[in-house]
Amino acid sequence: MFGNLFEEENRHFTKGDSKVACLGILKPVPPRPPCGLCGIENQGATCYLNSLLQTLLFTPEFREGLFQVDEDELGNLDSHKQGNCKARIIPLQLQRLFSRLLLSNSLVTSTTELTDSFGWAKNEELQQHDVQELNRILFCAIENSLFGTSGNHLISQLYHGSTVNQITCQLCGKVSEREEDFLDLNVIVTGYSSLQDSLNNTYLHRELMKGKNQYYCSSCNQLVDAKKGARILKLPQILSFSLLRFNYDFSKGERIKETGTFSFPLEIDMAPYCEKSRKTDDNASTHYELFSVLIHSGSSHGGHYHAYIRDVDCLGKWMPPEEEPIQLSRRGKHTENKWDLVQFENPVDLVKGLLIQQSDRCLLIDTLCSELVKQSGVSWNKRFKRQYGPISKFLLKHNDVFFLNQSTNIVYLKDGISLDSKQLSTVPEKAAQSGSGNTFQLDQFNSPTHACYSQVGCFSNIQKKKNMNQKFGHNWFDFNDSRVSPIYVRDIEKQFSGRESAYMLFYRRKSLQRPLEGRGNPSYLIPQKLIDLVKQENEELQKQREAYEVALNTITVQIHFSVNHQYHQGALHPLKDALSVVDLKIDYRKTLTCLRSAIMELSQELCPSSNFIIHVAQDLPAGLHLYEELTFAQDTSVLKDLGILTGTKLFVWDGKQVNGEIPLIGSFHEPILLNVTCVQPDGMSQEITRGFPKSLTVGELRVILTELTQVQLENLHLSKIQLEADENKEVLLGTEHDGKTLTEMGLLDGDCLYAFNELNRDVKIDKQNCSVHIKVFIQNRCEVSYFRRKHITECKRTRLHCPKMLQ
Repeated sequence: MFGNLFEEENRHFTKGDSKVACLGILKPVPPRPPCGLCGIENQGATCYLNSLLQTLLFTPEFREGLFQVDEDELGNLDSHKQGNCKARIIPLQLQRLFSRLLLSNSLVTSTTELTDSFGWAKNEELQQHDVQELNRILFCAIENSLFGTSGNHLISQLYHGSTVNQITCQLCGKVSEREEDFLDLNVIVTGYSSLQDSLNNTYLHRELMKGKNQYYCSSCNQLVDAKKGARILKLPQILSFSLLRFNYDFSKGERIKETGTFSFPLEIDMAPYCEKSRKTDDNASTHYELFSVLIHSGSSHGGHYHAYIRDVDCLGKWMPPEEEPIQLSRRGKHTENKWDLVQFENPVDLVKGLLIQQSDRCLLIDTLCSELVKQSGVSWNKRFKRQYGPISKFLLKHNDVFFLNQSTNIVYLKDGISLDSKQLSTVPEKAAQSGSGNTFQLDQFNSPTHACYSQVGCFSNIQKKKNMNQKFGHNWFDFNDSRVSPIYVRDIEKQFSGRESAYMLFYRRKSLQRPLEGRGNPSYLIPQKLIDLVKQENEELQKQREAYEVALNTITVQIHFSVNHQYHQGALHPLKDALSVVDLKIDYRKTLTCLRSAIMELSQELCPSSNFIIHVAQDLPAGLHLYEELTFAQDTSVLKDLGILTGTKLFVWDGKQVNGEIPLIGSFHEPILLNVTCVQPDGMSQEITRGFPKSLTVGELRVILTELTQVQLENLHLSKIQLEADENKEVLLGTEHDGKTLTEMGLLDGDCLYAFNELNRDVKIDKQNCSVHIKVFIQNRCEVSYFRRKHITECKRTRLHCPKMLQ
């Protein structure tokens, strides 16, 4: 639809960024940022469109004029989609878009419906165009769409002006004139240092036509010397300037961008450039105030657009940029989650957050700065350099956190440095939600309460005191696609020159007065039907957020009921053909009381009583083992704080016995899985693989083994088989070790014990085959040790020494 002049370079956004799948639910777009202004999602390369649309939105006269054209004149979109009637699609979609930008409780708004109304072909949103060309074509499309309605003259009344080109004959004095209409004034940048200089040359300077360039005068009927010039005949209410920064270098044969200094004022008087003798409106003011600067960063072959816009009606909340929390996408090196935002309030935590995302926790300084801009839209030099100095100096100063290799310019995050929960604070969604129901509270965006620099007059007259009260309607924001952030007016001066510089200027007639009803009121003059539509969308969005939060915080715990288990060999084991575990889904922001109720609802038949006991359990190689108890004193505690997460195993019982047996509890009594090879008096071997509590003593182990073998207790001896350097080493566990526990003897899951009768020690045994068998067993069991788990809580229950129980 629009001329394809550029292809945007170094894009940081993709079309699907706002749709992050989590637990099968698409993550909804977060609420508005702290400034209270909504951004526009970049469809791929639509930054030029987004910048212009934000400018039109914050042009009150255009916005309100568009809203005043009612549906009776424009038609109905829903009926049009059903084919029942015709509708003027572009103004209707603009009304919807503006309503969402003003009222939707959303970080960003999509322009997909609007671009579809443009008739864009497939992938058109991935091609960047010139914003000056878009400005003219879009206005033309809007004029055509509003033809025959009450908004028929909206564009002409606000943006149309006219100039007159004059040629004066030096011989007879005849003046030849030709009037031209304009939507924006083209301003030559090359060779001029300011907007005033360029306007002076265009509208005050008279070109002398002589020699080969003489003018043919119809009155004199001959070629004569003449003077040629132009004047402004009519000024519009919104005066737009297009800065001609792109030229063609014939010597190099390529297109270039002018990056030299070209300044422009905050206020300008256009009277010197007007044709006074032909002035059509004596009451029209010629004084204008700057309210929007469209900025192009990059080269003549590609780049990016964003806009500095003055919030005339104070619809947003301005705060000093250095005090605004920085939003950073919390994502890993190979993940992309643009809406998982985290706020940082100081540069130390910010740099730490960027480095922690890297697997090797280091980055080149240039890459670090690039990632900072890419993920947060904040430049180190613009945000922090004045206060903290260059980034290299900052990193060296904080050498307790960072290590900067000055020879390679690589910065490392020192070992042991991490971000705790206080440093990492996810953007609170409820911060932008207030009022009754789930609707968006409009009056939270009142006039700014923070101080700002005075922004009246030229840049040279900007006052430097931060505590000066800001004039109403002089809050400036940077609209950079989805990111909207406050800026100082002095930041505009940085766009006078360079690869990132002003490209279009929008001035508003200073005499235009705003009604008191429109101040800080984003719903002013919006049709009630559109307000209801956005309110409904906000309610649906809030439901999506709540559903996502529930899904995000829902955990699945495994409930084990005592009636389905038995206790033997030092661990809990499920009964044959019994339901060993039941999955329970619950929000881990709920309390332990809620968990108890959910367990009762899950199965009242399996619960031993209404006052059942809950223990945290874990699966060990020897079986299920119980650890800390979730006491009734903790009933008001949140599950998350109790460490109950997805996969946590909970054992429900009466706290006394499990099918007639009393289980041992706590990490001190953890069962370990051992393989015992017993040599019988007849020389035959018997292998036993089972669990034993690690609190068991060697003497108690002998008692158990005598009941399992034919060897008498006084003749039973033990040895531990260790695998060292591919050889089996035998460590004798003598009677002097009987008082030591299995833990003190260093026994672990998968270890092998060799039980023999000392009286038959000389019995001939195939030690080589036995060794091979044990060696193979150790190799097969070695993986078990990897599943050993460390526990903190010790059970304080009285230790029982019951051989029968230990079996």
